[in-house]
Amino acid sequence: MRFTSWPESASRRAPPTKNRGSVCTERLTLVVAIDQVLAFARRVRKLTGDAELANARARFDAVWPEAQRLRDLVTHPDAYAVGEGWRQIAKQSPPTQPISDRYLSALIYWGDGGGTNMSLGGEHLDLRAAAQAAKDLARVVERVRVKHLVQAERDANAAMRQRFGLPSEGSGK
Repeated sequence: MRFTSWPESASRRAPPTKNRGSVCTERLTLVVAIDQVLAFARRVRKLTGDAELANARARFDAVWPEAQRLRDLVTHPDAYAVGEGWRQIAKQSPPTQPISDRYLSALIYWGDGGGTNMSLGGEHLDLRAAAQAAKDLARVVERVRVKHLVQAERDANAAMRQRFGLPSEGSGK
């Protein structure tokens, strides 16, 4: 996978940096980190069924509905380099526009609004907006996780007290 930045001759100049490759690598790492937030959100939602979490994910999806497609491109450059990427062999679900480019190139560019944008394999992303949406989702995931963990602890404590004939918490006995 090649990493390129917006050309210096373009009307929008990239912020000065010592190593443009590291800028691209950081952005690709951000995509993977966001995917980890999404995976944790899926797991907590599956365990809790919490509506607040479903709403938070919907808000995230409004910002970046195609997160999975770009994550696949970022995390599997080895498969795409030999023509076996899911989008090259039309295996992605839901089906998307297949790509035939064997040598994917990430284009990082900075917009007038201060955002950092990435384009890879026909997928485009405003990294700043996606990162903020992921942070917001992560806050909700943690709040929901803690809420359900506290409730599970209360339920387990009540079951243990009932099993051993102990007074319930707060009964003052």
